[in-house]
Order: sequence, then C-alpha cells, then structure tokens
Amino acid sequence: DALLQGPLGHQPELRLSAAQARLDSGEAAGALSLVQSLRAEEPDFRPEEACLLLARTLLATGRTHEARIEFAQAAERFGTVASRAAYAMFAAASGDRATAQALREQLERDSRHWNRHARDINAPLLRQIDEALAARG
Repeated sequence: DALLQGPLGHQPELRLSAAQARLDSGEAAGALSLVQSLRAEEPDFRPEEACLLLARTLLATGRTHEARIEFAQAAERFGTVASRAAYAMFAAASGDRATAQALREQLERDSRHWNRHARDINAPLLRQIDEALAARG
C-alpha cells in the first residue's frame, strides 16, 4: 500500500500487481477497488489479465452474477486458453455444467491443432477444468 501512495503509485503494472496481492491476501474489496479504477483509467493496459482479475475479485466479494459476465466477456473477447479455462472452471464451480463442458470440448477441439509445447503448457489448465467438472459430479 505504501508503494501505491508513492511517486510510482500511478503505474498500471504496480496497481495491477497490488490488486492481485490484495486478492491473494483476502482483501477482495480492496482488490476490486484497485482493478476497477485501473480498468477505468487504463483500459488498454493488459486487458485480458485485468478482466480476469476483475472477475475473480467480483467472485470473491460475492458478486457472482457480475463475475459470470466478466468471465464470459473475457472468453468471448480474448478467446485464449486462459480466459476460456477460467470461465469453464467458474461455470463448473457454480453448477453450470453445460457451459463448463461446452468450453472444455471447445478447448479439446482446439488442442488438436496445438504443437507439443502448447499442449504441455496448457495441460494443467485442462486438468483443472476436468477436476472442477468431476468435483461437481
């Protein structure tokens, strides 16, 4: 927090990192405030990461419906493995098995075009989705 008050406190990288640190330490409300102000003031700064962090902070503050919207928008807007996996895990955890399964199947289809390196890098995310689906039966 002291860094945020200093001369570099306006730097977007510092603000994003501080928001993540607050979320990780259980200060979801503080994280939400930081990431919302960052997105308002610097909309082009690491937009996918900011969107996913906003979704996770909304979820941590109990704003599940808004979190769902952010996760869905991230998956739609960015279409990356990370954004679709995050939405799939959220959907599975919230009981929306159909959405989680559809995203998982989409990632499986995409994985057929990945090289070995991409498969190795993304394997943990695919396992996490599978575990989230299995946990919800």
